[in-house]
Amino acid sequence: MRTHAHCKLSRGTDQVGNAKLWFRSHCRKQLVKRGFKMKDLRFYRALKEYILSGTFTPPCNKKMRKEMRRVSENFIAKDNRLFYTGPNKTYMRLVVCTEEEKRSVLMECHNSGTGNHNGVRGTRDRVIAGYFWPTLMKDVTEWVKCCRRCQLNDPMKTGTPVLYSIKVKAAWEVIGLDLIGPLRETGQKNKYVLTMTDLYTKWVVAEPLQNKTATEVSAAIIKTLYLFGMVKKIITDQGREFVNELNENIFATLKIKHAVSSAYHPQTNGQDERTNQNVKRVLRKYVNESHNDWDIHLPAVVYGINTAKQSSTRHTPYFLFFHRHPHLPEVMNACPMGEDFKIADPEDDLDTRVNEMKILNEKVLSNIENAQKRQQKSYRNRKRKLMSTISPGDEVLISQDFNIKQRKDTLADRHKGPFTVDSISKKGVASVVKDNGTRCCINVSRLRPFYRLENHGAVPCVSLQDHEYGTPDEATDHPYAFSGEKWEKDLGPLQEKLLKYVLDKSLPAAELIVKDDNLSYT
Repeated sequence: MRTHAHCKLSRGTDQVGNAKLWFRSHCRKQLVKRGFKMKDLRFYRALKEYILSGTFTPPCNKKMRKEMRRVSENFIAKDNRLFYTGPNKTYMRLVVCTEEEKRSVLMECHNSGTGNHNGVRGTRDRVIAGYFWPTLMKDVTEWVKCCRRCQLNDPMKTGTPVLYSIKVKAAWEVIGLDLIGPLRETGQKNKYVLTMTDLYTKWVVAEPLQNKTATEVSAAIIKTLYLFGMVKKIITDQGREFVNELNENIFATLKIKHAVSSAYHPQTNGQDERTNQNVKRVLRKYVNESHNDWDIHLPAVVYGINTAKQSSTRHTPYFLFFHRHPHLPEVMNACPMGEDFKIADPEDDLDTRVNEMKILNEKVLSNIENAQKRQQKSYRNRKRKLMSTISPGDEVLISQDFNIKQRKDTLADRHKGPFTVDSISKKGVASVVKDNGTRCCINVSRLRPFYRLENHGAVPCVSLQDHEYGTPDEATDHPYAFSGEKWEKDLGPLQEKLLKYVLDKSLPAAELIVKDDNLSYT
């Protein structure tokens, strides 16, 4: 059982502990006011002066002087420069004391030819091998993050937007259009395929085309609409064969809404993109060796797709479109109608069909909704679970991987920019303002933030003399970097001879080179 005296003693102990915490916090605040912290480069300039001359540079209070005496055991001054040796004196790293020197080191270890624009880890290891300053890790991370060349060429690591499914409620209400090609020219001079997919029934229409001009594409669209009926909405990409004045006039006359997907984002018209994959997959299995008879097989391929059961609706597109099952030519064991077969009354049969269609429509909508939920779940599990941090007003880079593949320019920048984001829709489509003032709609999955280093370019670089001391067993730029205290020894006769020796440039296997009285490995 705790006694009153014990409780009083505990309270007294707590008060002493709180007093100690207050005293430490107060000392830290006073240390910042009167002097400077160890993370400040001024501390190391003062430490250098203390090691060289034994005097303290103001402002240095009593605690700062005590701290300098303590940490000075891990540093040494040589040739009017300060080096960090560590407690075991096993390496020597040049202490960077000014912002100009820091910028020069980062340029040397990251932006130069030997730096190779490595990532944070590679740049950090190269800097640590020969240099020291208190905020090294933070500065290297910030430098690599804000490197313009790295941002333009590194792989995209941005968030993926939420998958939004297109809601449809009736057959032939919303259709997606896309082109396949150019393919091998056939005997009918056809090189392209215009595919149209109904997003409700998954009914597919495919028209072979000789070219993809606006006139020929619009003629094929009108032909299909007059054959199967008008639609409310058409989804296409931003290709010139779809987005042109002729098509816009036709859609306006027919009261059809034209929805355009964002640039290089085929997921918006994913249903018709899937149709293209199915058509090409089957055509590959039927074309001849010259691949120039694909338009002959195209009608049969489309018929096979329309009479196959779809996993999302659980019915065939043919049945949902015409409300009856197709007569397949390969079904040889179909039971013929006998003489006792009675035909139902047309009026009664019509009422029955209408009721069946209502029930079927409810089931199909439920099946489509369940399929979309499964797709969204699979999409979330498959894609990177990163949230997009892009907001209006931010500077961004636009991925141009698709352009690189089309141009086959392997060494082109993977991103272009920076540009400014004007607005972002709820579905993740950003309106980006380019340098010339034009705007374009880009999905946020193709955008990455562009970072600028604060005061970048305001601090000039200085030329750092290469020091002869480095770490053992680490990547150093100096072949005469020794471990332990061997750095204090003078060069031997052989080393003196090598320093004055200039290799013949015609030798193919030269490993050493002398430049500015320094010996280096090539």
